[in-house]
Amino acid sequence: MKNSPSPSPLFDEFVKTLPPYGGPRDAEIAALRQQLETERMRLAACGTAALGYFDGCKDEYKSASLDDVLRLRQQLAECELERDELVAALDYVIRDLELRASLNPDPDERDIIQLGDGAYRQATEALAKLGADKTGEK
Repeated sequence: MKNSPSPSPLFDEFVKTLPPYGGPRDAEIAALRQQLETERMRLAACGTAALGYFDGCKDEYKSASLDDVLRLRQQLAECELERDELVAALDYVIRDLELRASLNPDPDERDIIQLGDGAYRQATEALAKLGADKTGEK
C-alpha cells in the first residue's frame, strides 16, 4: 500500500515526534492497564462485599473502601442480632400479658392497671437483662 499524502503537514510533524512502536510507552501502557484492572477488581470486591457475598480476596484487591464496607456489614449483623433479641424479649412480655388477661376475662380498672404495671416491669427487666448481657454485667 502506498503512503498517501497527508492532508496536514502539522499532523506529519506530530507523527514524527511519536516513539517507535514497541518503545518505552508500550511498557507504560501495559503497567497502566494492569493498574486499571486492579482498581476494577477492588471495585468489584467492594460491590460484592456490600451485597453480603464476600468470602475474601487477594491482598492486592483490598482497599480502605472495602474495609469500610466490611465494617458496616458487621455493624449491620450486630444490629440485626440485637433487634432479634429485643423482639424475643417483647414477645415474651406479650405472651405473658395475654396469658394473664385470659385468666381474668372480666378485668376491672385495678386489674388493668396491675397488668400494665406488670408488663412495664417485665419489659424493663427484659431490656435491662439484654443490656447486661451485652456489657457482661449481672
